[in-house]
Amino acid sequence: MLGKYGGLGAQSTSISSILAVEADGTFDVQTSTSSRLVIDIQGYYTRDPQGVAAGGFVPLNGARIADTRSGLAVPAGELTDDASVDIRVAGVGGVPADASAVVVSLTTVNTTQAQGILTPYPAGQSRPRNSLHYAKNLNTTVQAQVRVGTGGKITVHNAGATAHLVVDVQGYFTATPAGGGSMFTPAAGRIFDSRYSQALTADETRKIQIAGKADMPEMDMGIVAAVLTLTSTGISSGSGRAVAWAGGATQPPTTSLSLGTGLRSNTITLPLGPDGTINLKNGGPEGDYIIDLQGWYAEFESDADLGFSSTQEIEDHLADGSVCTEDDPSDPDSPVICVREAPVPEGEPAEVPSDQVIGVDSEGIANLDIDDTEEPSGWQDESELYDGEESAGDGVGETSSTTAEGAGVEAAPTAVTSSEAAVTPSTARSGGLKEIKAPSWCERTMLQTRFETCQIKDFTIKMYLRVNGRDVYQGTAYGKTTAYSYMAWNSPAFIHQAGFVVTRKTGGYALKVDGAFLCTGKCTDKSGGFGSRAVSVGTTIYGVGGVNPSVDWGARATVGTHWSFKVSGASSLSSVAFLSASTFNVRCDNARKGTTKKGCVMPSYVPTLFYSANGYPAFANHVRQALTSRLPSTLTRTTDDDLRKKNYKASCPGGLTRPSGYSCDEYPFASTYQGAAAGGALRVFPNCKLPTVSRSGAGYSRCMIPVSQNSGAGGVLGNFYVQNRIHDGDRFRVQVGG
Repeated sequence: MLGKYGGLGAQSTSISSILAVEADGTFDVQTSTSSRLVIDIQGYYTRDPQGVAAGGFVPLNGARIADTRSGLAVPAGELTDDASVDIRVAGVGGVPADASAVVVSLTTVNTTQAQGILTPYPAGQSRPRNSLHYAKNLNTTVQAQVRVGTGGKITVHNAGATAHLVVDVQGYFTATPAGGGSMFTPAAGRIFDSRYSQALTADETRKIQIAGKADMPEMDMGIVAAVLTLTSTGISSGSGRAVAWAGGATQPPTTSLSLGTGLRSNTITLPLGPDGTINLKNGGPEGDYIIDLQGWYAEFESDADLGFSSTQEIEDHLADGSVCTEDDPSDPDSPVICVREAPVPEGEPAEVPSDQVIGVDSEGIANLDIDDTEEPSGWQDESELYDGEESAGDGVGETSSTTAEGAGVEAAPTAVTSSEAAVTPSTARSGGLKEIKAPSWCERTMLQTRFETCQIKDFTIKMYLRVNGRDVYQGTAYGKTTAYSYMAWNSPAFIHQAGFVVTRKTGGYALKVDGAFLCTGKCTDKSGGFGSRAVSVGTTIYGVGGVNPSVDWGARATVGTHWSFKVSGASSLSSVAFLSASTFNVRCDNARKGTTKKGCVMPSYVPTLFYSANGYPAFANHVRQALTSRLPSTLTRTTDDDLRKKNYKASCPGGLTRPSGYSCDEYPFASTYQGAAAGGALRVFPNCKLPTVSRSGAGYSRCMIPVSQNSGAGGVLGNFYVQNRIHDGDRFRVQVGG
């Protein structure tokens, strides 16, 4: 997606983004100011690596392939208004000659007082309306994904201004799926923000961990590249360029972001080092950088790994002479359909209506084994008392009740506490798993908590019979799949349950269904799957998969699970449909301080820490006023002890006078990246036994509250961290009730 917004002093500037699309084909856009927005589409991704004409993505460390300033690969000289230039991309900069598309970074060097527009498109084709707007009297860098055109070239058209053009290549797409490459998974989350640590000085190069952050999997899940939004801010004067490249690789002669005063952003796509890192060099004045995740590319999983078969593999596998094809290669949800010759039935068969095709849509789930013998109470490893007192954000105190009288954490799902779900490691290994009822909140929209994910999806299967070379329509089966995954904070295993039910069908044929279950990543002892089962209308057929993650001490990993169903005729019916149950990633770890138990969570869900004014009135009043003053309600945990100490001492220095029986409380909590060391203005509210300081916006607050409330609220926070397995970099929300 190409977005145009009124940035850089109300100039029209562009940024590209790769966005996930909702089930209804939409996505949301939010602006922080009043803006006029133009959105252009560059392309799309399908769910099936075999369902597209072009192949997967191959990242490059970066190479400069054209520069009008020096005449590199193009005529030297600025591009004038309404001028175009052809740039060879195939066979240069690491891009093979048969590449189908390229990811390029376009930098304009504009010294005029006019804004301009770039339009990149395949050479030899008509120019589209897609446009990239660049600012006046500035250098602007923006990413584009462009299909390769005639002669292995792309064309870039310029309009509105006179500017130099610099083109860097970041990667390419292979010609076909057989050519390899990687698949894209969309995501969202903040990975890095130097405003909460330390700005990058001029010419500084900083190594930044990408894999394993913001819900992105670790490198052992086949990660090859990340798509990131790189933003610079806090530069008061001057200009320059930022360069990002894979950890352990040589710095390329490219530009990732043109620097200047104000806020600058660009999308970058780059490979990661073996340890999941990138290098970021600040080639300008001292300033801050923010990195947000748009998604990642991972290696293609084979059809066998996914529990699917390609058309050829199905044809080779079936010994009954079936012929298999994709119903609609352009539709990512279209199934593989297999039909075979059958005897001519009595009577004249009706021909297949041209508008009747098989349309299959299904969703399945991931991940249990519960050990409730370990309680979080008494876990004190992360507590550190500063100046003889404990703030609510600095560690873990005594266990706190989750009743309305105190403050609480999100309860474990009811499925986890039910007798049917009390799965042990031995039953998970032996396959002795029993299905349970999905929660009442399970809907056709994917919903989740920290420990559960559920979704219902409808499907329609229209069945055919091959008679004398013709497909004869036999009837339609309507139904739904239920995908339900559940786990526990102190459980070394988890459950992925999928249900299949035909709710109604027309025609007199009989159906059968086979189920296959697979886990990917660091997992062992998977169980589940079933052979052919007869389908009865209204009866749900369940598949229950148990997974025992293999996570080393002190480590964490992402585990994926997958269900697939094969639906076919029980006798002479010729159609075969393969329904996919999508994978939901679960994060399992053995890395928590103070516990020897493994545990698993849904990392994309942001849990809420709730405090009640009935239990801790002074503490709750402080936090409520802090939130009212525009301090953030969504925080990001840090486990860096040095940073926690800095945060606490910045908000509650030792020189403050503590009334008898009172201690200093701070917000945001010292155990978060938003703590006082991140900077901003101090505010102190009435009734805090300190001189009142009125402020709004970024910053922090302090308040003197009773020691017992400060300690108790700190204990609640610690238990919340434990029971929700909140790691460094994990986000959570803070809420105060009555």
